[in-house]
Amino acid sequence: DSDGDPLSLVSLSVSHGGRAEIIDGAIVRVYLDWSQVGGSGLEYLVADGTYLVSDGAAVRQARWSVWYWPVMQP
Repeated sequence: DSDGDPLSLVSLSVSHGGRAEIIDGAIVRVYLDWSQVGGSGLEYLVADGTYLVSDGAAVRQARWSVWYWPVMQP
């Protein structure tokens, strides 16, 4: 943060698309549920959710998402 305090992930949620976990307060691992992916579009929102980051005093929330774009063969 701006004071030089280290940031750590303190909470993580998944709205849809699988599950996620926090590793060592700094890494997010997402396990995708591909059975929910479908449709005829060129892009898919595979999973999304929110996370909380803290510097030990303040806490802030943000959103995360995983998108999939299939490779189009010529």
